[in-house]
Amino acid sequence: MSEQEWSIEHRKHGNEVYVVSSREGIFVGEGYNDKERKRSHYLADIIVEALNKAEDAKFQLRVREGWVCIHCGESTYDNDTEQLFSAIEHIGCALKAEQAAKVCDILLKKNKESLID
Repeated sequence: MSEQEWSIEHRKHGNEVYVVSSREGIFVGEGYNDKERKRSHYLADIIVEALNKAEDAKFQLRVREGWVCIHCGESTYDNDTEQLFSAIEHIGCALKAEQAAKVCDILLKKNKESLID
C-alpha cells in the first residue's frame, strides 16, 4: 500500500483522459475520436502502472528504513523472527558482539592485574 494511488479519470463527458492521484493530475490526451481515445487509454494505462510501481517502491523503502542490523549494517526486514535478537540485530551478530565484549573484558582484567603487580 502506497501513500499515493494513481488512477485514470475521464473529464469533459469522457473526452479527455487524465492520470490522477489524491494530490495531482496529468493530462494524457483527448478522446474525441476512436483512434485518439484508444491511444490515450493505452498511454494512461502504462503511466498508471509505472507511477503505482514507483509509489510502491518508495513506500517499501520507507518501511524498511529502520530494519538495519546495528552490527553488520545489513537489512533485518526479510529475516524470520527466529533469526533476530531484535528488529535491529541478527542473532549471529548479537552473539559475535557478546563474545567480543567478553574477550575485551578478559583482556582488560588481565591488563589491570598486570599493572597492579
